[in-house]
Amino acid sequence: MRLVLVRHGLTGWNIEGRIQGRTDTSLAPRGLEQAGKIAEMISREKPSRIFSSTLSRALKTSELIGEKFGLAVEKRDELVEINYGIFEGKTFAELGSGDGLSRAWAERKKDKYRFKPQNGESFQEMNEDRIQPFVHELLHKFEDKTAIVVAHSGTNRLIAGNCLGLPPEKMVDIWQPNEVVYFLECRFGHCDYSHQAIGWKKPKIGYLTVNDAKAWGARNSP
Repeated sequence: MRLVLVRHGLTGWNIEGRIQGRTDTSLAPRGLEQAGKIAEMISREKPSRIFSSTLSRALKTSELIGEKFGLAVEKRDELVEINYGIFEGKTFAELGSGDGLSRAWAERKKDKYRFKPQNGESFQEMNEDRIQPFVHELLHKFEDKTAIVVAHSGTNRLIAGNCLGLPPEKMVDIWQPNEVVYFLECRFGHCDYSHQAIGWKKPKIGYLTVNDAKAWGARNSP
């Protein structure tokens, strides 16, 4: 299976540094431009299916990609972003202010995989309930095919981590900027990884490398 893993284009909340989660934000003008450039960048792929989160920012990105390939987008609820609960709408600056909410955010960092925010869900719940079954479906139904998945940073880190066989504490530190596409080649129980970014001559520091897939150096990954 070849998996092309796309994160939605920039939103206004991305630009402001706000946590989105399930909040249904729309693409900013720059995000629309990114989505078009990503569609062009991956235009040589030969996908048989395109799957998307049902949230607007991912759906619009996937529709622009689908137009490039003449494929209808298949909406999947299991691909929606993690529910950040009481943290949604807050900026990273606000979560570092020292109040009760920021203390909860600091507590979360001790075990990001299992921590469940008030009114939200944990990465563990998301992974076991939604992502692992979806990845299992991909690996078994698309063995010799290419699929494009358009989703979110939280969703995609778990998809990539499951494909690469990473432990949970490594999965949750994977970070995918909006302008970056992951490519995963999975054959016979082994996955190779590569990535491509629009407008960059070389990868930024902190990216997952082919030689050391388990040493992700993500900064500020929520």
